Amino acid sequence: TTTTTNTNSDSIIDNDAAAPREWYELEKEEQIELYQNYLSWDKLRRWDFDIFKVTNLCRGKPLLFLGWAILASPHSQQIMKQHV
Repeated sequence: TTTTTNTNSDSIIDNDAAAPREWYELEKEEQIELYQNYLSWDKLRRWDFDIFKVTNLCRGKPLLFLGWAILASPHSQQIMKQHV
């Protein structure tokens, strides 16, 4: 379990609890492609990606991954960046 302390408050973030288990079930290559090509803030801001490709990469759960990437930020972005 990776734990990060937020210096702005006394809260502690458990990165393993902050990511959906489906993220860890993906192959490393799938994680890398998802983050670099679809789920990073830079790519999400453009919103010009192939949703069918995202669906295949995340094994049929695009709303889970897109929702996590957006709604759980900045923690989701940090977790993805650490794993790729």
